[in-house]
Amino acid sequence: MDVKGWFRYMAVVVVLLIILSPMASLSLMERRVKTSVSYISTPATRGGTLVIHGVFEINETTIDPITGERGKYGIDANLSVAQDGELRVVNAQIYFLQDINNKYWMSVKGKLYMDNASITISQDLLHPYLGFNISFDGTIPGAYVRINNTRISYAGWFNVSN
Repeated sequence: MDVKGWFRYMAVVVVLLIILSPMASLSLMERRVKTSVSYISTPATRGGTLVIHGVFEINETTIDPITGERGKYGIDANLSVAQDGELRVVNAQIYFLQDINNKYWMSVKGKLYMDNASITISQDLLHPYLGFNISFDGTIPGAYVRINNTRISYAGWFNVSN
């Protein structure tokens, strides 16, 4: 079998695996946000800002849209939890893919729950930018933050206004 034939064979195998997958009817983004709490279909975001309305949970069964691993969730954008939004990170890791040209932030005006979780910056980029800012606006009615047994590993700011 020549090289072209091998690549065709591998392409057919990949397509069959996708088609026969038990979750093949769901898009990649839908698979990563289907949880026991809620089901939210959010368009994939690269750059710009991903805004969360409603409940969005990342847990040990969540499939990372970047690596395909379970229990991780990579974001290549700013992340904003709106006043009517709720982000839950339970037994999982959330990480931001930022470099010197794409510096991101996270803003919480709704609810944030982090239990047995971790939040960090990916260092696997060519020129990663390790600084990061998270801000919580506690002056908004209904805003709530609970962080339990969670590792926050990045250089930057963790601002809480109350």
